[in-house]
Amino acid sequence: MKTYESKLCISSYPSPPRVRITLAALQRIRAYIAACPLEINGFGTVQRRGANFFITDAFILKQKVTSVHAETDDQALHRLLVHAARTGIDLSDMRLQWHSHVDMEASFSSEDLGTATSYMGDFMISLVMNKRGEY
Repeated sequence: MKTYESKLCISSYPSPPRVRITLAALQRIRAYIAACPLEINGFGTVQRRGANFFITDAFILKQKVTSVHAETDDQALHRLLVHAARTGIDLSDMRLQWHSHVDMEASFSSEDLGTATSYMGDFMISLVMNKRGEY
């Protein structure tokens, strides 16, 4: 029986990318989650620096929420896009989609995974958090 010795070393691989969040963006998301007794979702801006990602801001739009679902209002999203186009705001940094799981476990459901894989572009960060601050 032949055996092969690997000459690869784990340290020869680049470290995985890190995602960091500004205190202001984190506080904003936590405040939205704390204020809403149901699920809530929102978006945010992300800057990429090399292999790492920095969440710099977070916001919400009008939405319909239930205890297990949050859906952004299509017209509110459309108004944001029109406003950005008319005023020259660059939305290319809008690369964060976040939502709460209220008091449930902060893990991705199959619906969350489907949403996360449906975004177009080179990257999008998806975050789920609950009222306990787990993410």
